[in-house]
Amino acid sequence: MESGNAAFLVAAVTIFAIIAFVVVYAIKRLAGQPMRIAATIVALATLVGAMVPLVDELHTMPSAPPPRPVSPASGVGR
Repeated sequence: MESGNAAFLVAAVTIFAIIAFVVVYAIKRLAGQPMRIAATIVALATLVGAMVPLVDELHTMPSAPPPRPVSPASGVGR
């Protein structure tokens, strides 16, 4: 696996793990208020839904080729 793909995978898993943690925290914290739990889960689901196309777009972006080295012109100024 390329290091770029590995870094992307780690970042994607970390983002989704943080979102999952926030959902669990919200459910525990707002246990007595079911409407707030539902609103929090819907808001986070919307966030995840919006992130999926963004992550897809970032992952499929072609990388620019490295610039060609410039060599000094031979025989210029003679």
